[in-house]
Amino acid sequence: MNIQETRIRKWSLVVICCLLGLIMGTGSGFGLEPPTPQELEQYKNDGTLQQRIEQAKNIGNHLTDPQLVVRQQYKLQKIQLKQSGMTEAEISQLMAPPPAWAGGLPATGTVKVLAVLINFSDYTPFNTQTTINGKLFGSGSPADYPYESLKNYYSRASYNQLTIQGNTLGWYTTAYPRSSVAQTDAGRETLLKEVLNYYNAQGHDFSQYDNDGDGYIDYMIVVWTGADNGWANFWWGYQTSFGDSSYTLDGKKLFKYSWQWEANPWSAPGTYDQVVVMHETGHALGLPDYYDYDNTQGPDGGVGGLDMMDGNVGDHGCFSKWLLDWLSPAEVVTVGTNTYTMRATGAFPDCVMVMPGAQANNTFQEYFLVQNRFRTQNDATLFTAKDGLLIWHVDARLDGSGWNYLYDNSYTSHKLLRLMEADGLEQIEAGSYANAGDYYVTGKTFGPGTTPNSNMYSGTSSQITVSSISAAAETMTAQIAIAGMPPPPPTLGAAVDNTALTWTTGGNANWAGQTTTTHDGVDAAQSGSISHNQSTWMETTITGPGTLTYWWKVSSEATYDFLRFYLDGAEQTGSISGNVDWAQRSHGIPSGSHTIRWTYTKDYSVSSGLDAGWVDQVVWTPSACSYSINPTSAAGLAAGGAGSVSVTTGAGCSWTAVSNAGWITITSGSSGSGNGTVNYSYTANGTGSPRTGTMTIAGQTFTLNQAASAATLTVLTPNGGEVLAAGSTYQITWNAPAEATKFTLQYSLNAGTAWKTIATNVAGAFYNWTVPALAVNKPNCLVKVIGYNAGGTQLALDQSNAVFRIEVIKVISPNGAEVWRSGEMHPITWTTNVTTKPIAKVNLYYKIDSTGYKLITSFTGTNPGTYNWTIPVVATNRPASRVKVELIYTGIATKGNDISDANFTISP
Repeated sequence: MNIQETRIRKWSLVVICCLLGLIMGTGSGFGLEPPTPQELEQYKNDGTLQQRIEQAKNIGNHLTDPQLVVRQQYKLQKIQLKQSGMTEAEISQLMAPPPAWAGGLPATGTVKVLAVLINFSDYTPFNTQTTINGKLFGSGSPADYPYESLKNYYSRASYNQLTIQGNTLGWYTTAYPRSSVAQTDAGRETLLKEVLNYYNAQGHDFSQYDNDGDGYIDYMIVVWTGADNGWANFWWGYQTSFGDSSYTLDGKKLFKYSWQWEANPWSAPGTYDQVVVMHETGHALGLPDYYDYDNTQGPDGGVGGLDMMDGNVGDHGCFSKWLLDWLSPAEVVTVGTNTYTMRATGAFPDCVMVMPGAQANNTFQEYFLVQNRFRTQNDATLFTAKDGLLIWHVDARLDGSGWNYLYDNSYTSHKLLRLMEADGLEQIEAGSYANAGDYYVTGKTFGPGTTPNSNMYSGTSSQITVSSISAAAETMTAQIAIAGMPPPPPTLGAAVDNTALTWTTGGNANWAGQTTTTHDGVDAAQSGSISHNQSTWMETTITGPGTLTYWWKVSSEATYDFLRFYLDGAEQTGSISGNVDWAQRSHGIPSGSHTIRWTYTKDYSVSSGLDAGWVDQVVWTPSACSYSINPTSAAGLAAGGAGSVSVTTGAGCSWTAVSNAGWITITSGSSGSGNGTVNYSYTANGTGSPRTGTMTIAGQTFTLNQAASAATLTVLTPNGGEVLAAGSTYQITWNAPAEATKFTLQYSLNAGTAWKTIATNVAGAFYNWTVPALAVNKPNCLVKVIGYNAGGTQLALDQSNAVFRIEVIKVISPNGAEVWRSGEMHPITWTTNVTTKPIAKVNLYYKIDSTGYKLITSFTGTNPGTYNWTIPVVATNRPASRVKVELIYTGIATKGNDISDANFTISP
């Protein structure tokens, strides 16, 4: 069976998968290989299907590499600036160049790729290393054209801009059966390290595979023998990345690699299918999967198989080639009609991008791509058996991170990349494959009034028309027109006639202003386009009390799909469903800040009517409320107590009460409407000083002034100025009143900014503290002691009056005032206490002036504590000399050091 026959056989299997409820794409190799119908049925029966779907999603191959997204943003911004009238020179001065590629395999130039073949003792390979190497980096078999080899395929796809060379190592045979490999990420990497270490010991140069000099082996192909063990399991086909960043080969870390079987099914003749790695190499270049992983979310069908990143057949489409800088589309961005000539993209870098209003600051919005998919080169055996133009709808808006697209072809409400089917049958969106009817040929037109139409996803007309299409041929022409652009849709605030409020929208799609369905005859807000089990919402925040009124309307599946109104997350009565014409609603809103939201939701199936909700003429009328409290302040007992505050206001005026102090607790009356009472309690004052706390009640401030406790506690040691050795034992001592029976001890290394607990429930008046090990000296340390009575109430606390010092390293000599003569030998001595990490190296430095420290000597793996230093020769007295001892640790970048406490003199 040849490669093309294999592709067709496996397409039919995936079509059956769609009928079983899951669309994973087409072909024999993706970021994750799809299951057969029999396997899928088995997973449904054994209850593992949902887990496997989640594992497939977690691989993340449905997302575009952020590096490609950033680089395309640069290209689109250049288009925008050109349309504003700027020259290339002006644009170059304004824009920084795009970041260097660091996402994997470079898309241009001559690159080297490593392939590794792994043979287990219980599985003998079907193919020789020479055969596989030829299918990857050689010329392959002419009978397999255009998939004869990875090298030739990408040479044609890139218009000779990318040449893939490489080496195939293997077969490496393990000394153990495959069952001995742990089926985890760590197990897979342990196996790879074994294989790679073997070839490294043989002298293989792995640095040659870092094609862009970023310190990483850009891409590796791993092929293993044996049968798979089920979809989305360990022994399956997928692409992943190496996790152990400490592992290097010839100074290079590992990055992306594909993990795939030698043959599937594992039975004779076991032919190696190189098309799998052609798809995986697309991921190494940064491209996403365009097929649909799961037909329970978003529209189905991917791009109908018409892309190597979907169907594993044919060429990469023009969108991918633009991402990879293999072509630069002709740009149609202004009003007018022109005829464009397009040669077959299989052989020539031709494509037309139609992006109305690029000059209007809408970079990364929607646009259309037009290409001639005449069957030549990598498209020579394309399964549609048809020639003509393909038109693609791209929605390249960015997500919230700004590093990736908001939409993909698997999990979002509409696709990143959608094929506009010329016959208007929308068969791809129903899970079918592309066919001859999807090509635009002579007599076909694409525009605002055709099916499909050229509208944006919001329903707004793009004013784009593609017409006068020539006969299908290797070179085709078409007229592409942009009519006068309509005004932009109204904002949400303008649509609901209330721009004084701040409006936000979200869910699975955004609400938007429109002028088609309105109550006031001008405009209204309409819910976003969503699919089953999805929702779309619009909200704003208001401050009550007051009255909210609005008009709303819905056209949906009755009793199943609803337009609802929420106040602070709670659904209000009166939601509407079915075909309900404009109706006015009114709600009384209590005092305080409130979030109001309108949400349109759909259940798991069926769409009826226009499948949307609308809101218009939102009016917010605040009410006037005034508040007073009594008393506004009180005196509190040192031992603690309770009190109350009265609230006076009008009927229907809501209020809340909040404590602003941790020692004051509102026991009742935290909220109310109209007149009311707030009751509170407060704890005993153990701080040793009077304290003041407040509550905010109905927007007013109540102040509680609490007296100090007579009980006092005093920290005796450490109390300032002490020097403690890291890791030593030091006795903390204190005086406390008799009623204080338990103590909590804390220490700070930064003058009280942050505290750590030493011990709790300590009895007595002292505690033997093990001073913490450190990496650096800490000169601003404090100790705090907190005393509690037998009932657990805090009575008093105190801390060191001044900071003390914890030392991990101390210079003993020279330490100030010494006079050492040039050429003499004197000892540098130091002490080292307990450190947090092992000491890898000790450096000794000196300085004689403001030019800085110079290295005297270093000790690696040892820390002698003393060194006989021959004093350097100076011409004049150097009274500002000092010595520094520096500690370098294992595993951390932090360095410890100490310097002579004062200057010493080096004399001639």
